[in-house]
Amino acid sequence: MILYGKPVVESLEQETTLWINNNLPNGCYVWFLLISDDYASSVYVTKKQQFASRCGLWSFLYQGTDAILNDVLQKINEWNTDAACVWIVVQLPVHVWLRSDLPKILSSVDPKKDVDGLWWIIFWQSLTGIVNFLPATPKATFALLDFYGFGDLNSKTVVMIWQSNLMWKPFVLEAMRRWATVFSANSNTPKELLQEMCLKSDYIISATWVVDLLTPSFFDFKNLTWKIIIDVGYGIKNGKACGDTDWQWLAALWATITPVPGGVGPVTVACLFHNITILGSIDW
Repeated sequence: MILYGKPVVESLEQETTLWINNNLPNGCYVWFLLISDDYASSVYVTKKQQFASRCGLWSFLYQGTDAILNDVLQKINEWNTDAACVWIVVQLPVHVWLRSDLPKILSSVDPKKDVDGLWWIIFWQSLTGIVNFLPATPKATFALLDFYGFGDLNSKTVVMIWQSNLMWKPFVLEAMRRWATVFSANSNTPKELLQEMCLKSDYIISATWVVDLLTPSFFDFKNLTWKIIIDVGYGIKNGKACGDTDWQWLAALWATITPVPGGVGPVTVACLFHNITILGSIDW
């Protein structure tokens, strides 16, 4: 079974558009801050701006190819105090020379406008159950699982392959809330151990961006029909987009898997804007 993202996107887009039309005055907008020359980031920002437009929301892009910290903080401060700017998106990763300053950049965003939920205030509120908020990528993973009827993780075993504040921690915490047993790994986990985790898990979530990380040795062909594989990776192979797995090969063997492209990626964009409905409903 192939878990295509398109129907999930359509559902989220409809909900988001309705909320924006009912709750925001005309002329509101979102600022995107792109301070890197990463090609994939540039593509994602373009798709986010297109999605914003479809939902009836204006968007603007600040791209600082040689930005320094003071420039970035000054821009964010301007947007924080601009009532018409309702949300701010800091596209990751940032330039190498700014990475040590990333905590300063993220913490400078007004929590009410932090639609990515990248700073500790939203993360802490979500962790303690005050708000029901997940950053866009883990939210997209669960949105796909819920849409296709695989969101009940009670007594299931899950391996999360990658470790980051944006994907790993929120995903693991949500999986544990759903009563899953969770293995945590990354692209540097010894191959034999990673194979063992994958073979024992009902769900494999891979977000390493290492092309073809998961080779045939990671799968038990006799049990592929009940294996759920969410591929959050992205890379280029023979000039075409691909993920951490060869999804077409696995789909042909009756695995349940997300395609790359067309799986988690577009749902992540939709979930970013759907988080607008969550932030906008919090009693600050």
